[in-house]
Amino acid sequence: MVTTSFNVQNKGASTSRPSFFDGNDYAYWKVRMIIYLQSIDYDLWISIENRPHKPTKIENNIMVLKPRSEYTNGDKKLLSMEAKTMNTLCCALSIS
Repeated sequence: MVTTSFNVQNKGASTSRPSFFDGNDYAYWKVRMIIYLQSIDYDLWISIENRPHKPTKIENNIMVLKPRSEYTNGDKKLLSMEAKTMNTLCCALSIS
């Protein structure tokens, strides 16, 4: 009796998981991640394009960072969106 084993990796796409990046074909992975993030919530992609949100206020005609106790619901929403984006990206990256 001859047994043959195959190491088959599923290269298909998933709507519930981001594409996994193993260090190869970055251009392909990048396009897939942009589409994936936009499909979850377009605001995730916007949060990447707009850079990190830093809640600020004007104090004595100078823009300063807000203390956490002064964050508005809008500030928290943008910060939460960025955390979701970062989590999604971390889940798509290889450890090595």
